[in-house]
Amino acid sequence: MEIPATGHSWGAAVYTWAEDNSTVTAVIICKNDPDHTITETVNTTYEVVTEATTEAPGLGRYTAVFESEMFETQTRDVEIPQLEPTGYHIIVTDYTKGAATTSIVAEQLYTSEVTFTVTCDIACVVAIDNGEDSYTKLDCTTTESGEHQFTVTVADADVTVAVALKGDATLDGRIKSNDAVSAKQAAAGTQTLTGMKLLVVDTSGDGRIRMNEATKVVQVAAGNSAYDW
Repeated sequence: MEIPATGHSWGAAVYTWAEDNSTVTAVIICKNDPDHTITETVNTTYEVVTEATTEAPGLGRYTAVFESEMFETQTRDVEIPQLEPTGYHIIVTDYTKGAATTSIVAEQLYTSEVTFTVTCDIACVVAIDNGEDSYTKLDCTTTESGEHQFTVTVADADVTVAVALKGDATLDGRIKSNDAVSAKQAAAGTQTLTGMKLLVVDTSGDGRIRMNEATKVVQVAAGNSAYDW
């Protein structure tokens, strides 16, 4: 007696994604006979649904389309990392305790050439920090209204601009007796001042602290003199 075939009773399809989402393998197994299976592996396609920006991540989508009608199209969404902001920072290191002002925002990223001014209430030194305790001193100009300003032009790379009071050898925003001591020791060769500490005392700009420059710090600290611009 011949027994009629029971036919296929297919279970739910199982879809397995490759680790890199490049392929998807679909498998379906007959409930009546596990030896009866249909397997199909296809390559995925990828599209950008939403572009990533510096404000938010984007969305990408992988899609797998099968030839067999037994399988349904599969999709998988992935997050595209948020873009890192591009540009450079301008840092103003103010050793004057507020005597200097500028419009530069420390956290802001600048993307093109920027020219800005540093305005000081009392005699200051403004310099570009070149790194390794090296500085480029900037010239001061006086506006028609009597403001003392330093013009800074920078572009394409992080830059630090340092501002300090003339004579402030300790860079603490005040000219005091300890500044006078440092200046006199530097003039005598028993202490070495470098970087901004050198620039604020070395008013002649020759890279050395001379006794007359140390004397000037002493007089300013005592309130008997003041630096000019």
